[in-house]
Amino acid sequence: MIVFLLILLSAESMADENTKLKDWKVGQTYLHTTEVPSFGWIINSDCNQCKAFEGAKLASLKNIKKEAKSGGKNPGSLICASFEKTEIFLALDKAGNQMTFCRFPDQSFISNESLLRAAIANDH
Repeated sequence: MIVFLLILLSAESMADENTKLKDWKVGQTYLHTTEVPSFGWIINSDCNQCKAFEGAKLASLKNIKKEAKSGGKNPGSLICASFEKTEIFLALDKAGNQMTFCRFPDQSFISNESLLRAAIANDH
């Protein structure tokens, strides 16, 4: 009982009232994300200045070739692919909604939509 209470208190202290935590399923594995309210990014919940966070700060559409953007390609995926040693993957939430993410070499990840939001903000 005391252990459960300590875990509950510790989880509550990590998240403020604006933080949205969510689990995403990839295969048989669940990944935990946090929405960063100040940026509107969905990023792995244990990111502390991880590569995904650094990637979002550097994200830009300016370096994506015009030809690459044609054909209805996901701009967030194009941004992800512009970083070295990244991987794009699809995850499902408990309701079955899909979202694509970008995994960085340190295994941190951010949604491709978040990379696009970051790029738009960075480019202006």
